[in-house]
Amino acid sequence: MAAIERVDVEELLADSVEAWRASAAVRGVELRMLWSGAPALVVGERLRLAQATGNLIAHAIEHG
Repeated sequence: MAAIERVDVEELLADSVEAWRASAAVRGVELRMLWSGAPALVVGERLRLAQATGNLIAHAIEHG
C-alpha cells in the first residue's frame, strides 16, 4: 500500500501535464497549465492521484 501524504496539487498537475504533453502533440493538441490562486494541498496517495489526473488528461486529449 502506498503512503498517504500531503500532495501539492499544482505540482501534481504540472507533472501530469508534462507527462502527457508528447502524446497530446501527436494528436495535434497543445497542453498548457496555468495555476492561479493560493497553493492547495490534498491528503492522499500521490500515485493514485497522478493516475486520476492522467486519466482525465488522456480522455480530454482523446475526446476533447
